[in-house]
Amino acid sequence: MDAAELPSDGAGDRPAFAAEMLEDTFELLGSDDEAQEYIEVLLDRIERDAPALLADLRVAIEHDAPEEMAHIAHGLKTRCASIGLAAARELAAQLEHAGRSGDPIAAPSALAMLAALDRTITTGLAAARSACARLGRSDA
Repeated sequence: MDAAELPSDGAGDRPAFAAEMLEDTFELLGSDDEAQEYIEVLLDRIERDAPALLADLRVAIEHDAPEEMAHIAHGLKTRCASIGLAAARELAAQLEHAGRSGDPIAAPSALAMLAALDRTITTGLAAARSACARLGRSDA
């Protein structure tokens, strides 16, 4: 099966969503219903948690709190990586690195990256939901 990938949104050449992660999860779990339910729970959690995490990240950037910025960005990076949101994972990793390096990027650049992260999460979630539904039906 060809992996559906969307164009990148601000994270180099990373696609907003890489379907291989979901395909691997479906293969690993062995049951399309079980895999689909598991992935939908992950997607729901990310969709529920992302707005608050992004808002907290904005506050950390605006208040020049690099340790907090790194901590929040790490959480977003992990969540995005778990379901194949490649571009969002890359942007979150860049923000995490900036916070951990002790030499954070300027607030305007970080805020621009934050806006791109928000867009890539939204785009990637939509693509992941579509792929999950398609993969769940593939062996029915």
